[in-house]
Amino acid sequence: MAQIARNIIADQAIAPSQIFSQVGIAAGSVVLTAKGETLVEDIRPGDRVISRDRGMVHVTEVREIELSRPAIRVKAGALGEGIPGTDMVLGCDQPVLVRDWRAKAMFRKDRCVVPASALSDGEFVVTEENGTNKVYQIFCAEPHILYVNGVELGCGATLPEAV
Repeated sequence: MAQIARNIIADQAIAPSQIFSQVGIAAGSVVLTAKGETLVEDIRPGDRVISRDRGMVHVTEVREIELSRPAIRVKAGALGEGIPGTDMVLGCDQPVLVRDWRAKAMFRKDRCVVPASALSDGEFVVTEENGTNKVYQIFCAEPHILYVNGVELGCGATLPEAV
């Protein structure tokens, strides 16, 4: 099942430089975990999160970073009825799984993973020039699609240490 996430992400031809540079989820966002809804800033390595493609998976690493480019604000309900449940802020390159009419209309696919910035419409999904720049990155042993504020977001795999 993790292969599904890898295939979806690989299908999008996301450049390696994009994978971690401007990816992240702002504090206050709710991640579905084995313990229930948990704020992203409270997620720790070893916690189990719920993935779309594999069920429960272990978090291997969490990073807190400062974005160097503008963030993307997704307003409540922008991606469907109650999705997200509240406004959320993402890094501009944060992978978002799109699998409704938007995938067909905007990307000519049944489903696709796109950077959050690709969903920007200037009204419901907007670029935030002077907004929140501190975000959290969640890593697992393999790439997965996680549920955050009702939105399906890609998370990366922890890379082995360089030798």
